[in-house]
Amino acid sequence: MIEIGKHTLAIMILHFLSFKIVELFIVNYYGMPLFCVAAFPNLFGSMGLWWLAYTIIGVIVPVILSIVYHNFIDKIYNQHLPKKTI
Repeated sequence: MIEIGKHTLAIMILHFLSFKIVELFIVNYYGMPLFCVAAFPNLFGSMGLWWLAYTIIGVIVPVILSIVYHNFIDKIYNQHLPKKTI
C-alpha cells in the first residue's frame, strides 16, 4: 500500500491506458472485433469479475512503469555526477 501511495500520480495518469491491456484480452477471449478496444472507460467492467482484472492491471502496470522510469532517471542522473573524493 505504501508503494501504491508513492506512485499515486502515475496511477492517476496511466490507469485508463492500462485498461486497454485488459480490453485486448477480453476482445481476444470473446472473439470480438478489435475496434471494441476503444470502449471508454471499460469493456464489460460490470460483468463477472472483469472489474477485478481492471483494478489489478490499472494499479500494478502504472506502479511498475513508474518504478522503471524513476530507476532509469536515477541511473542516468548518477552517471553524470562527479565522483566525490574524500
